[in-house]
Amino acid sequence: SIQDINVEMTIVQRDLAVGGLPMGHLPRWPDVPHDFRDKRLNLGIVSLCAYPEGHVLPRYAISNHELYAKRHGYRYHVGREIVDKSRPPAWGKVKLMYQALEEPDVDWWLWFDCDTFFMNMTITLDSLLYKYGASKASGEMYARHGAGAVNLDPKFHMLVAEDHAMLNTGAFFLRSSSWSLDMLRQVWGPDDSTWVKHPWWENAAILWNFLKDNSEKFRNEDQLALFPDDLGASGEAQDDMDGIYPQEVRLAPQGEINSY
Repeated sequence: SIQDINVEMTIVQRDLAVGGLPMGHLPRWPDVPHDFRDKRLNLGIVSLCAYPEGHVLPRYAISNHELYAKRHGYRYHVGREIVDKSRPPAWGKVKLMYQALEEPDVDWWLWFDCDTFFMNMTITLDSLLYKYGASKASGEMYARHGAGAVNLDPKFHMLVAEDHAMLNTGAFFLRSSSWSLDMLRQVWGPDDSTWVKHPWWENAAILWNFLKDNSEKFRNEDQLALFPDDLGASGEAQDDMDGIYPQEVRLAPQGEINSY
């Protein structure tokens, strides 16, 4: 059952944590200032609060989201109606994000579920993107030349987290790019898609889209030869997450963007 799977995955995650393994990709810029703001980047937040009239959650959530967006100069869009009545409401995030990505003047969008709140208003979206998706040596360049000398890895298009069970799309970033649009089209799929009525809805569809070919990819790999020790030939720490998700996708620990 789904409950059994969740229990097993929780046990696995706890065992990994005890072993000291990071829950996600290694940070590219570990000590980025928590309030770092790249004035060259235009960022936005999208949410869907399609709850019955009089429900208290949209009022609280939208107030929280708007306060955070206004503080940092981020655009904010929120839908209040079910987007596509032929599918469960959670699928609305796929269409709303697609619409947002078509706006030409925003570089990155954060999807943020209506039941998700910003708890630390001082942490910027920029800092999270740069922490896990910066080009190499960004920290050194920032120390020497300031914010204008750092950049995001051009191959980086999505930042998301896993919970104890699987990829969790309650909060995730997408770059405004053809890669992101293509990914969302594939995830939406045909009207009779297997994932439309799946208990995990678009979560399951995105996960399948990313990981469906891994069994074949890993079948003939010599796992022991991949990481003979903790350091690679360059002397840099090896990242166990490399090669699992598409290179455009990076995982942050759940506590960074979607803790519960």
